[in-house]
Amino acid sequence: MRYPYKFLDLIENIKNEKFLVVVEGKRDKKVLMELGIENVITLYELINEANLFLNHKKAIILTDNDKKGKKLYKFVRRILESEGIIINDLYRIRFFRYFKTVRIEDLEYRLEDIKFYINYEKEFNKFI
Repeated sequence: MRYPYKFLDLIENIKNEKFLVVVEGKRDKKVLMELGIENVITLYELINEANLFLNHKKAIILTDNDKKGKKLYKFVRRILESEGIIINDLYRIRFFRYFKTVRIEDLEYRLEDIKFYINYEKEFNKFI
């Protein structure tokens, strides 16, 4: 593995592969965008602006990993798969395992630490 921290590798893979990332709400979207992940849409945007996801072939559904979030995950999965979009469950599983969280918005309180590691890795790679 290239990074000493698995979550850094995961974030880079999500950014590089240009996945559509579906989250529950605005706070979740804000957290992921602060980590540099683009193509993040909320459930509200997915349902009310159907054309947002038509240009994508792959998606990650990052609804919360609680009871409600798992129900929403199944709902969103049906919508996206009916449009021919491939869902990457492996990244969802890794995301919650590596960040040790159940709710995406909870990462808001750890953003500064995560950003520190991301910036440290970028600077370290310049010297190699």
